[in-house]
Amino acid sequence: MKIYFILFLTLFLLGCSNKTVTIKSLQPSQISNIRVHDVILEKFINDNINQTNYIEEQIVNKIVENKRVFTLKPTYKNVDAIITGEVLDSSIHFSYYYEDDVDYTRCVEFEYKDKKRTDKCVRYKKIKIPCERKDYYVQTKIDVLDYNETALFSKIYKGHKQNIDCNYNRRFFTEYFLNVNRVKNNSTDPMNIDIAKEIASKAINDISPHYSYTKVKFFSNFDNKNYPDTMIKSFENIVELLEKNLTNIAQEKLIILNEQLNSSSYEVLYNLALTYENQSLFTKARKYYFEAKDICTNNEDLVLIDNAIERISVNSYNNSKAKSQLIKK
Repeated sequence: MKIYFILFLTLFLLGCSNKTVTIKSLQPSQISNIRVHDVILEKFINDNINQTNYIEEQIVNKIVENKRVFTLKPTYKNVDAIITGEVLDSSIHFSYYYEDDVDYTRCVEFEYKDKKRTDKCVRYKKIKIPCERKDYYVQTKIDVLDYNETALFSKIYKGHKQNIDCNYNRRFFTEYFLNVNRVKNNSTDPMNIDIAKEIASKAINDISPHYSYTKVKFFSNFDNKNYPDTMIKSFENIVELLEKNLTNIAQEKLIILNEQLNSSSYEVLYNLALTYENQSLFTKARKYYFEAKDICTNNEDLVLIDNAIERISVNSYNNSKAKSQLIKK
């Protein structure tokens, strides 16, 4: 029990020290050699889960930076790309097993006092509950071709969901039945449909500029404990705002706090840089990250700052590339 308590306490403290904020960044299409705007969508092969329709929904509704990314064309004339594909698998895999449980309505051993049985139960009946596990699988191959049917992009997307149903009142599974696994192919189950929708979203993100969201650590405590209580309290309030991802409000307060501290806290500078990074203002973010690095003496925290500088270098490049892909010919 003591070991479990120590483990829980360690995880709790780690959870407290590793606070994160979600950073939004613009990422480019994986099709980098041409700009893809005007597209035609072909009916997918073996499509019993409406994969084509969900791809179409993603195409017509894809808006980035307040710009519509694609125009869906009814013919092949003057298209930038042809989107086609095949549903390789849409299935359910069934398996059966028992879960060990305790029936607290059936006592098998009572406590005795002075050789007399009391009403206190000290051991309940152990039971086995039959369970059915369903694994849902979808695999879809998506190809993007140019007008001459040269491949611009090709990928197989795989999705999986699972559902387990354990019910003591259901039919009893024999040992033979437990060892039998069965598969239902060409499934149109709602779970398979959900996977098809997720695949459509991932695929259109891959072939278009899109937003990505990354959890990034921020500083929630001062390394220097000698700051005035009012400053520490102000920083704590800012931390609460960042935890709620209210980065714009946090930014206003960080600017004020940074002025009050005369840019002497690398934690404030770093957190301020994060808020600018979230706004894709990379020049300002880089400035504050480097200022934080210049005054930080904590080696562990320096690693976090260096990672941030490297991250915005990549994201700044990707942002520019994605915006260029949004410019129509």
